[in-house]
Amino acid sequence: MKHEKLIASLKQIEKLVADCLEAASESPSSSVSKTAKAQPVAKVRSALESANFTLPFRPFIKKHARGMSGREKFTLVLAHITKGNVKAETKLETITKAWNSMKGTLGDFNLAHTTRAKDKGWVDSPKTGVYVLLPGWTEILSDNA
Repeated sequence: MKHEKLIASLKQIEKLVADCLEAASESPSSSVSKTAKAQPVAKVRSALESANFTLPFRPFIKKHARGMSGREKFTLVLAHITKGNVKAETKLETITKAWNSMKGTLGDFNLAHTTRAKDKGWVDSPKTGVYVLLPGWTEILSDNA
């Protein structure tokens, strides 16, 4: 249900972006085409659609983690735990427990992954030891799709 709501919201955003670009193209100083700016929204939507959060943790990680860096894997684990919800807070202990259950695929957990994911704008830490996804986290899926 939440996945469908997220997709519906992204479609609304895509329409708003298209409307804004159309309005901007009516002004003589604008040379931006509609398709040039509408593609990132479509890319985000397709990345989210490829992230099947109904998959159990193991197959989800095996499907998406191949070729990812540690910061991307950290974001991926957090995304599965929260089912892609950018408002859900997750404790670091929960993330490390999930990570350690897949050590063979993910490798050893390094606390630097958290900082590097924050530096990329994929996650945030509103409180010590608590993490949330940021809207830009879907970059990790579109880069590795």
